[in-house]
Amino acid sequence: MRYKPKCFLSYAHVDREFVRNEIVPILIEFGLDVWINEDRIEIGSSIFDSVIKGINEADLIVAIFNRKSTWLNFEIGAAIGQNKPTIGIIKDDFQIPSDLRHINFLVYSENEKQQFSKKLRRGIEIVTETVIDKSIFELNKGKKIIGIRVGFDKVDFESELRFTADFVSLIKKLSNSEEVELLETSKGSFKSFFSLDLKAWAELLEKVIFFIPEWKKKKAENMKIIAEVKHIEAETNKVNSDIFISEQKLKMEQAETMADLLLKYKELGVKFQIDDDLLLTLNPDGQLLIKEPQNVEKNTTDNNT
Repeated sequence: MRYKPKCFLSYAHVDREFVRNEIVPILIEFGLDVWINEDRIEIGSSIFDSVIKGINEADLIVAIFNRKSTWLNFEIGAAIGQNKPTIGIIKDDFQIPSDLRHINFLVYSENEKQQFSKKLRRGIEIVTETVIDKSIFELNKGKKIIGIRVGFDKVDFESELRFTADFVSLIKKLSNSEEVELLETSKGSFKSFFSLDLKAWAELLEKVIFFIPEWKKKKAENMKIIAEVKHIEAETNKVNSDIFISEQKLKMEQAETMADLLLKYKELGVKFQIDDDLLLTLNPDGQLLIKEPQNVEKNTTDNNT
């Protein structure tokens, strides 16, 4: 059976009908397993424990903001504390709380229901696709960030932790830097965020961009081509061809190492993002997908209305 991502809905009781009539149908049609407190909290059970359990198990949080909600700030705080992808929905006259402006928001309007449906769908795609959420960038301004997500449909914490440790060791080698700072990490769909200084980040980005086409070629054939091209370049420029070839050989070996590491853990589902520059996914079939990271504000307005 295909895995259905879980969506936790946070809302005030006064918005119950709005949520059930306008929001839930969109989420269900999108293919989400929607957690609604009135359906999931059993009589006699602890509301607090049930809510925390719902947030812990959720892949996505959708919050309908209303000043009358006493639980909303608590639920959003718990979600952000666990790095859960979060989308806030506000109505036309609602002012976003200053301490929550770093999360993703969409505006609902009675006059634009069809457009809102498209925006919400696209917003969900974006926040569940990317690794580094808007809140991570906001809380770590001025830093270059690497985000790693392991385990899309199941939880294998030991393997996820092992991959993350192996991946960070490789990042240190690729960036020629031991100064890789752990910002935060979370279990579930296991996420870890690290920061690099500007020089190390530039080195890493250059390496990964170099790697992408090489992952799709045979090493032996490509090395022969590189050696011939660099030899010609060296003779033309009167420089030592051995240095060029050695540098390219090292890059090829590093590309192979990264490819082997990703393939070794492909069953988990691996995704990593280099700041706002590159988003790479290795699906369980071993297919490498490369995208440019997107954000909700930029991609749920003009392109999808």
